[in-house]
Amino acid sequence: MGIIAALIPSTNPTSTTIYKIMISLKAGNAVIVSPHPNAKDSILKTAEYLIRAAERKGAPKRINWSYKNTYITSYTRAYET
Repeated sequence: MGIIAALIPSTNPTSTTIYKIMISLKAGNAVIVSPHPNAKDSILKTAEYLIRAAERKGAPKRINWSYKNTYITSYTRAYET
């Protein structure tokens, strides 16, 4: 399949993270999570929790990449690779 770039805003960060990761994995794609600076901690914690749960259920390792830096840097880095 492919790789999905998930730019997560600061509005409803937890539910948006869950939704974007779930639909990406359901479609058989890997996902790159790029958090908004104002909600970075909750977004990264939610992504980590979901990926661990998916791996326990048999998903491949490293199906998710979460950039610790913020929006613009991650967005640029994703397009450079």
